[in-house]
Amino acid sequence: MKLYYGTFASQGCRLALCTHLLQTHYVGDWSKIGAVVCCEVGGFVYASALASQIDIPLVLIREAGKLPQPTVSVVKPTSYISSLESNNLEEKRLEMQRDVVPKDVPVLVVDDVLSTGRTLCAVLQLLDKAGIGVEHFRVMVVAEFPVHRGRALLRRRGFGTVNVQSLLVFDGA
Repeated sequence: MKLYYGTFASQGCRLALCTHLLQTHYVGDWSKIGAVVCCEVGGFVYASALASQIDIPLVLIREAGKLPQPTVSVVKPTSYISSLESNNLEEKRLEMQRDVVPKDVPVLVVDDVLSTGRTLCAVLQLLDKAGIGVEHFRVMVVAEFPVHRGRALLRRRGFGTVNVQSLLVFDGA
């Protein structure tokens, strides 16, 4: 069976399936999650559908300047994949609205891909800077590519204890 990831969310039935899988494969207790958090742009598709389905607030993390003030921000280096396309290693700032998630409330970060881990590290650093303790982070991704060593980067940056669940894992080069 071939799975074409690029078209995975392009049809409603596939998005509904993916959302259902995210909901049913989460190993925690949904009643304890205070918010679903996502970073533009890949995570928006899955996180918004999931948050709506389980009736939990959605928190958006965006590039600087796109959210109402006041915000909290961190620097995020361009991802490996993006740098291949543009030959530009310029750093960007990611931000979220300040105080949008109560401190010490568990949050679930949802993203489409875990590859190098740069985006996920920046998101977790931002949540930490916003006062949400690392012990309250949970992560679910649709697809993981271990060859790019994203989990190793998470460990090096102090997020090795964060529970990361992947629906699909693509091994090999």
